[in-house]
Amino acid sequence: MPRRGRRISARSTGFARRPGRRGVTLIEVMIALVILTGALLSMGSFMTSFAHDTTLDTAAALASDLAVARIETMKGSGSYATLEHDYEGTAASPDHPGYTIVTELRRVRSGIDDYTVVTVTVTSPTLERPVKKTTIVSAF
Repeated sequence: MPRRGRRISARSTGFARRPGRRGVTLIEVMIALVILTGALLSMGSFMTSFAHDTTLDTAAALASDLAVARIETMKGSGSYATLEHDYEGTAASPDHPGYTIVTELRRVRSGIDDYTVVTVTVTSPTLERPVKKTTIVSAF
């Protein structure tokens, strides 16, 4: 015997599938959040590493500039005979606290040759290793 009465359909309960599905399911939202969280966490790690490397590179560039400035100052001095007296030794950078500039001079005299090998080493706590620049200054 057929059953009579009100028939329950998917449409009447609100669970019917619509032809042009709108919105997203809860699982899709959760997967998107997991992917977004992973991307943001890896971006944070990258930015931390990038900032650290930038700081080290900036310190190395400054140390290189200080060494070159010291060498150029020596080259521009008026007296070759007093280079050792005027420049050899250790000095702190007055404009850049924490940077130490060590100047080493080795005078070479052989026959007609007379020149000085100048090595400038700059150190700082922020540097991974000291920066060294070497040049030759001859009598002028």
